[in-house]
Amino acid sequence: MDGDLTVEILKQIRDGITTMREEFNQRLDQTNQRLERVEQGLLDLGQFMRQIALDQARHERFHLEGQVGGR
Repeated sequence: MDGDLTVEILKQIRDGITTMREEFNQRLDQTNQRLERVEQGLLDLGQFMRQIALDQARHERFHLEGQVGGR
């Protein structure tokens, strides 16, 4: 009888650990998906900022050349 109780307790512990592992894996997958979206957003933002910097530099060169050529 005591053996049956011990076996039942061990089964419940095993089931609890299995459930916790599944929940952890699910949360880990969700976190990875969020991080991938954040990473992609940061990459897009970096490309956008780089393009703005290139456009600004081209704009400044255009005006500098216009000032030098206009004198």
